[in-house]
Amino acid sequence: MKLTKGSVVRYIVLILALINQWLADKGLSPIPVDEETISTIITTVVGLYVAYKDNPVTKEGKQANDELKELKYQKKLPTTGKAPSDFDADKDGQI
Repeated sequence: MKLTKGSVVRYIVLILALINQWLADKGLSPIPVDEETISTIITTVVGLYVAYKDNPVTKEGKQANDELKELKYQKKLPTTGKAPSDFDADKDGQI
């Protein structure tokens, strides 16, 4: 099993959260963060993730977005309302 960068980051965050919870349960000083800091971190991480996922920032992402737009455009094109038949095929048998 090969871990991705995202998986490694999620495991690290989970481990830190579990350590913090364990320390708090034992009455020891947990990792010093307040609610405002946690809220700011979560909002920032979620905002950056959503911005990255919803916007094509890589060459492959831009290409996929262009292909998606083309497929949506083709779907909107008017049709004849008839099913294709063998008479509509060209000489190579393609419709």
